[in-house]
Amino acid sequence: MIKIGLSELSENEVIIEKIIQIATLDDKNILAIFRDPIEIYLKFKKNSEDVVFLCGWVKGQMNLICDRCLASYSYSFKSFIEVQYQRPDKENVPYEETLFEIDTEYFTGDFLDVSDVIRQTLILSIPIHALCNENCLGLCNSCGKSLKEGLCQCQELKRDSRWDALKKWKLD
Repeated sequence: MIKIGLSELSENEVIIEKIIQIATLDDKNILAIFRDPIEIYLKFKKNSEDVVFLCGWVKGQMNLICDRCLASYSYSFKSFIEVQYQRPDKENVPYEETLFEIDTEYFTGDFLDVSDVIRQTLILSIPIHALCNENCLGLCNSCGKSLKEGLCQCQELKRDSRWDALKKWKLD
């Protein structure tokens, strides 16, 4: 967990650089395995009204399984974080002018817990389609051999003649 006390923040910037070890991230059917420690860089800036602006990045490497060939491979990532923290009773006023809309998180008490924002950033760093490379050929439909090791000796699959009527169908 990464927490920072509001008393540590002033109107000056506070920078936190950490290297943390995360073994796995298992969150609702998402499994990414982190081999190396994750680097975290966070810059906090607070104004006088208890609004805290956080920007920074998270980077590292994770092991993923290719969606096509099922091989394990290493994936490097660097994801950026921009979040505005404020108390729930404050009016939602942007802390700084930016080109993009910034997420707003609410907090109570005297500490900000940024662990959830880091976890969300790690989850969003996982690619939708995990591919070992863009040209991955995948597996043979008949024998299951990895086609990046070479073509297999399987014969082409016989077509099911029941689907031939659909080839004649024309869309207007």
